[in-house]
Amino acid sequence: MLRLLARVLAIAWTTHDLNEDHVKIIDSALAAWPHHLDAAKSDMCNGEDEMLFQGPMFIQFCIMYLHFPRSDLVATIPGASKVIRQQQLLSVYSRDMHGVKALVASKQIINLATLQIPVQKHTPFFICGIGFAVLVQLSACCLTGSYGTHDRFDDRISLAIGVLKTLSPS
Repeated sequence: MLRLLARVLAIAWTTHDLNEDHVKIIDSALAAWPHHLDAAKSDMCNGEDEMLFQGPMFIQFCIMYLHFPRSDLVATIPGASKVIRQQQLLSVYSRDMHGVKALVASKQIINLATLQIPVQKHTPFFICGIGFAVLVQLSACCLTGSYGTHDRFDDRISLAIGVLKTLSPS
C-alpha cells in the first residue's frame, strides 16, 4: 500500500519524462488493490480494524492525488495556475475523466467518515484525506455543469467539515 503511495508521489507532479503508461499502470494498480484482499477481509470498511480502515483510505487518497492535478477541477481554484502547471501535466484520460476519478475517490474517503466509529480513533493521516476530499468536492461544486448541482455536494462537504471540526484541538 505504501509502495503505491510512493509511486503516486513520484509521478503526481511530474511534467516531463513521463510516459502515459506510467499513469495508467499506477491507476490500474490502485484499482486492483482491493481485489487482492483475502475473502475474510472483504468487509474492510466496517471500521473495527484500524489497519483495514487505513488501506482503503490510503488507496482513495492516492487516486485523488494522481488524478486531481490532471483534471478540469483544478481550474476552479483561484490562483491554482501559479501553483499547478496543469497544462504541462500528462493527461492520460480526458480532463473530465480525471475529474470523475478524483471526485469518486473523494466521496469514498468522506464515506469512511460515516462509520459509527469515533473519528478520533483513526490515523492522523485521515485529516489529510478529508481535507483533500473537501478541496475536490468544492472544486466539483464550482463546475456544476459537469458534475451536478450544489445540493449534490452540500451534505458531503458539511460532513467532512464537521469531521475536521471534531478532530481539531479544543
